Amino acid sequence: MTGTTSARIVSGMAEQEPQLRRVIYTSVSELPASRYAEEEEIARMLATSRRNNARHGLTGALLYGNRRFAQVLEGPPDGVAALLDALAGDPRHSALTVLDSDAIGQRCFGAWTMAYLSDMDLIPPEMAALNESLGLLLRLRAVIGEVAPLPA
Repeated sequence: MTGTTSARIVSGMAEQEPQLRRVIYTSVSELPASRYAEEEEIARMLATSRRNNARHGLTGALLYGNRRFAQVLEGPPDGVAALLDALAGDPRHSALTVLDSDAIGQRCFGAWTMAYLSDMDLIPPEMAALNESLGLLLRLRAVIGEVAPLPA
């Protein structure tokens, strides 16, 4: 019986989330400049991302503004690296820049295969102090906002 209890403890430890990586990046949008076409393409990107991320154990959040993307990706290190490689070759992105890449103990966006926000003005900054996820999103919004919009 003692061996079984020990196995459960070991098993319980093995059931903890495997090593995770969080990457934060920005990129310049190469989507069509028309607002309608842009919104349609983002909707397609989100549908595909949510389906693929669920399959690969990835979670995160995407922000879009000033013709720039900012994204937080979380998940198994190999999955995050593979997605970053795919994004670097995606013609809808250019100038992909990794701002932060760290091993993490737990996800901030575990409930979302891909959250999406296009306007963070509705979230008061003081909310960030209450929630690490919001803090990351507000930090990304600041990065997007610091850069002047690209000429059309």
